[in-house]
Amino acid sequence: MLTGIDDVDWASMNHAYGDASDVPELLRGLASDDPDEREGALDGMYGAVHHQGDVYDCTVASLPFLFALLLEPTVPDRGTILELLCSVAGETEPDPDEIWTDFEDEEEHAAWVANYVTASATVRGRSAELFPLLDDPDPELRAVVPGALVQLHADGARVLEALRGRLDAEPDADAVRALVTALAELAVRHGGDGAETAGDADTAEGAADCLVRVAHQARPRPELLLAALTGLARCAPALLPPRAVEWVREAMREAREAPSPVPEPGEDRPRTGTPTTMVAYLRELHAEHRAALDADEAIELLQRLHTALADRTDARLELLVDQLRSPSRGQRRAALGQAGLLLSGWRLPSDEAIELIARQLTGGDARVACEALRELTFLHPLAHGVADVIAASLATYRHAVEGDGDGRHERAVEALAAQGDPRAVPGLTRLLEDEPPSLDLNVSVRAVAAHSAPLGPVILTRLSRLRSGAHRRRALFLDALAVPAPPEGLPLAARYASSADAGTRHAAFRLLARYGREAAPHADTVRARVTAEESPHRGMQAAEALWQITGEADLDLDRDLVLTAVTRMLRAERPNDRAQGIETAGRLGRHAAPLTPLLRERLADDNHRTTAALALWRIEGDAEETAGLLVEQWSRTPYRLPAIAACLAGLGPAAAAAIPLARAELARTRRHGNNDAATPNIRYHVDQDEALRADCRRILAAAAQAT
Repeated sequence: MLTGIDDVDWASMNHAYGDASDVPELLRGLASDDPDEREGALDGMYGAVHHQGDVYDCTVASLPFLFALLLEPTVPDRGTILELLCSVAGETEPDPDEIWTDFEDEEEHAAWVANYVTASATVRGRSAELFPLLDDPDPELRAVVPGALVQLHADGARVLEALRGRLDAEPDADAVRALVTALAELAVRHGGDGAETAGDADTAEGAADCLVRVAHQARPRPELLLAALTGLARCAPALLPPRAVEWVREAMREAREAPSPVPEPGEDRPRTGTPTTMVAYLRELHAEHRAALDADEAIELLQRLHTALADRTDARLELLVDQLRSPSRGQRRAALGQAGLLLSGWRLPSDEAIELIARQLTGGDARVACEALRELTFLHPLAHGVADVIAASLATYRHAVEGDGDGRHERAVEALAAQGDPRAVPGLTRLLEDEPPSLDLNVSVRAVAAHSAPLGPVILTRLSRLRSGAHRRRALFLDALAVPAPPEGLPLAARYASSADAGTRHAAFRLLARYGREAAPHADTVRARVTAEESPHRGMQAAEALWQITGEADLDLDRDLVLTAVTRMLRAERPNDRAQGIETAGRLGRHAAPLTPLLRERLADDNHRTTAALALWRIEGDAEETAGLLVEQWSRTPYRLPAIAACLAGLGPAAAAAIPLARAELARTRRHGNNDAATPNIRYHVDQDEALRADCRRILAAAAQAT
């Protein structure tokens, strides 16, 4: 089976932890009868021979032996060996130009790249040997083979024929789901933009037709139904059955109502006979009253369906509302995360879903309540209608700050503070006394800025208790203190402006700038720091604070000093430093007029054109020029769109050219920032999107008034 393994000069090769002389032992361990030894060997292969996805010379040398193990029927756990081979080969054939290395020597770089290319070609070149394994006696191996064939074998038509043929014969539930998932991936890879030939298109269409058939036959098996519908949503959403949402809701009800008996060790699920086709298998499952239904797996598949449905938001919202009403804790909890993804990523009617999220705050389940509050914090611009519910929960949760709390009180304070609600301030005051603070301090304090006066004394107290070396904590509290800015904090800010710690000085500069003219007696301290700071970034921060403190009172004294500090940043090597310099110049307004030649140079830089255009508008006020520049940048820098639209909305009739862009933006279903068709698992800034939409409406209103 491993003939020739000792003839390889393993010691001359390397892996992540040194020479590869231990690889033969790892390979033999994969064939061991001892499960612990097999697991240890597999860990060694991933941990050293294929460390974090890397491919070494010993990885390439091990491939023939991994195939020998895979094709030997007596070797246990061959599915894990096939998964390892798939990982080594990579999801797609590697592009040598895109393989990163840190080798300076060209030969070393070429050798490293060659490992990846050779490994991929070797595994893919032998992928035809996987077809017979679709009928292997080991069901765990059969569950890995379909996905491996789709990933590795270039002939999509042959793969489709094999998977389609196996679909009607496969008796194992996990292997059937693997076939369905593989068919969807096959359709995605060969359809749409991936279709290079008519044969590719035929393969994609054939795979999608299989999924339609499975969806109609699989209703007795919720997991399989959800897998089929998820596959269709990914590859051919137009083929989703008209009653798909109804079927999914029914499947989730079955999932939560089905008994889940735990079989005795070694006991197989009772069967009336050996099913020979997929249809017979599904019929038997239905007859067993869904005894083996895995509710957790159904929830996971529903989450995948949500992702695959993407912009089909009507169906997603209907499913979401049904989940949030479910008596199943698991389904409601999963729905909370989907609510955050859906409502923060798409512009939808949200009142009903928000109300259902708020209902999770009662009922005594601390974990569900915490997750509901977390999503309400993300969705705070949409959640004003449930502020009373959140506020009422504070009294129920208040015991959490006095003992070993479960986190609900902190989350409720955070969610209410995000809305700027003054009822959050008493709870926020208590939480600020915690060591360490148990929430995102600055975000919550800034959110209640209009009601933050009671927070000043407690923040000052916390600052006075910090040990001398607690620099990060001190900077955190200085930033928080800048929100209420009590008079008692001014001497403290002046003292820390000369701190030996750069982060503390930075926070002190911001705090002094917040006090503005009230900090004038301390201007000399800040003025000295403008030139004393070695970092151009810190020097500019001190200069901007000085400008906020003195304004035009010491114009002749400070203008050159401030502009020199900003100029250093405008000419800095790092793009981020230059961007901050441009933004600071814009905040100085007309007083930054001497910097306009440098700013105009930045208009030629794609990375800074939008920022420079905004700064020049604040300095020169040329509405026509600014509108032209920003309309040009609207689609080029989508991440800056909120700032672009806000500026254009203030330009009046000069922004007429932005009218089609504003209309198109208002017609979008996705929120700002949600441009990834794959819909990553992140929350988007709803407040930014709501402001963007408001500014787009202002652009249209200004145009209507002008006509």
